[in-house]
Amino acid sequence: MLPPFGRCTRVPVRSSDVRLSRGLTTRMAELQVLIVTSDPDRFVQLELLCESWPTLRAKLTWETQLRPAAIAIGERRYDVAIVDDIADLDAFELLRLVADQGCPVLVLFASHDAVVGESVLEAGAADWLAERDLTGPLLERAVHYAHERDRVVALLRRSQERARHRANHDGLTGLANRTTFLDRVEQVISYARTSSDYRFCVMVLDVDRFKVINESLGHEIGDQLIVEAAQRLKGALREQDLLARLGGDEFAVVLDGVDNLATAETIATALQRKCGKPFYVGGHTLRISTSLGLTYVEDAVASPEEVLREADSAMYGAKSRGRSCYVVYGDEMRSQAMRLFDLESEMRLAVESREFEVFYQPIYDAGTMTLIGCEALVRWRHARHGLVSPAEFIPIAEETGLIVEIGQQVLQQACDQVARWNSERASHPPLSVSVNLSAVQFHKGVVVKHVAEALESSGLAPNSLHLEITESLLMQEIDASVRVLAELQARGISVDLDDFGTGYSSLSYLADLPVSRLKIDRAFVSAITEGSGRAKIAQAIISLAHSLDLDVTAEGVENEEQLAVLQVLGCQHVQGFLFSPPVPARDFEKLWRDRACA
Repeated sequence: MLPPFGRCTRVPVRSSDVRLSRGLTTRMAELQVLIVTSDPDRFVQLELLCESWPTLRAKLTWETQLRPAAIAIGERRYDVAIVDDIADLDAFELLRLVADQGCPVLVLFASHDAVVGESVLEAGAADWLAERDLTGPLLERAVHYAHERDRVVALLRRSQERARHRANHDGLTGLANRTTFLDRVEQVISYARTSSDYRFCVMVLDVDRFKVINESLGHEIGDQLIVEAAQRLKGALREQDLLARLGGDEFAVVLDGVDNLATAETIATALQRKCGKPFYVGGHTLRISTSLGLTYVEDAVASPEEVLREADSAMYGAKSRGRSCYVVYGDEMRSQAMRLFDLESEMRLAVESREFEVFYQPIYDAGTMTLIGCEALVRWRHARHGLVSPAEFIPIAEETGLIVEIGQQVLQQACDQVARWNSERASHPPLSVSVNLSAVQFHKGVVVKHVAEALESSGLAPNSLHLEITESLLMQEIDASVRVLAELQARGISVDLDDFGTGYSSLSYLADLPVSRLKIDRAFVSAITEGSGRAKIAQAIISLAHSLDLDVTAEGVENEEQLAVLQVLGCQHVQGFLFSPPVPARDFEKLWRDRACA
């Protein structure tokens, strides 16, 4: 709307509905044309010229002054305005206001004056015409051109706005996307730098176990759930806050101006409570929980990407604490993040210089207590930190993709070492070695190639190599996984299903999987003497394996009582701290040499 101009005199409007059809083959819709002139004779002249138009239909409205015309254009949409002779500066300013309302303006001059004509074009007019040149067809062409150009410009503007909206918003929910979110964080950081008492908060919120909903009910239901969750979250925020969808089931929030951390935590609780209420989607009642991480920014020295990383780290901290909670990013997490960053940088160098060691944990025949093999486990002996826990560096290696090269090095070292041991103890049955595969290695499609290369270069017999995969890895892409396992089996390589009982594999799949051994997770083995539910699960796994003609290995055996129960149940192989922790190659070699001499 235009700013108010105060009181003004309105001349009664005279309208003429011009409908002409001489020789028409095509017709346009009726145009709303506003004529602005203080001279009644000029209006009549223009009206007659319009009546001579052969193709256009126009409904004319007459205003005597530009100022009330500007107000009228602000109140009602005209297709074209024809303004008679303007010269003073105030009129030029009004012309700009009229043009800003989205109405194309034609300006008429008594005489041909190119300099003044250029001035009105700069002020926003679509065109100008000299009265001495004015004819019906010329005016018609000018009106038609101005209207069409305005229409095309409007279409182009709308198209650009749609493209800009698509570039800055999520296509599914209509929320801001990652780019827009980071721009907003940049804005609040900039404002915080100029205002010492300004504080803000960034949150990252993730729907727990959303993948299960997608896989069980389908992506359409999953998408609907995300849309409804977005609406609930937006309803729980203040007007000045921004909600964005970062992708998948992950949302982010900027709390613009927060007095203290307690206020931010109250909003976080409200967001989680909103999502905790039942959703009714596609005939299903769905209950979800969310994990939320937040960072309360007080110093405003971080970049948008750093702030988002902090909130993201806090969100993963919430997931690690059991989900359905929120975690505030603090100094401890900041120190941990810096340590992980340093580890990632150093890990890349460690991969290049082949600093990763392989430790070996012995595996025994449970009946005869004969050493039959070992499990190869990667270790990183850091120059400053000593032995870095695999639980700390393996997730980083998987996230960065370094696990593929690390896994290849471990596989090659293990095959080389066990082949050498077997050649040295030719009078004994050959040892086998079990090597763990990560999901990244397995689904990269390089496992068969790497295994073939390791066996060929080491000379290790294929039946001396066991590859261990987890249930969850296997079930990610079951058909593709089975094809890889079948190819490995065809090469004489055994595949063990590790941590059995902790995943979610289907028994109908298990009967047809090309695997040769189940490994009982230590959580069940540790409870096997208690008569608890876990003990019964361990018994059931052993019975299941026997019925499918599969071997069973129990890992995590820590005392003689556990060993005795496993022997009674018919478990074929055992490993654990009762016998030996994972040890370097030289210590493992000493272990089997001492046993051979005993």
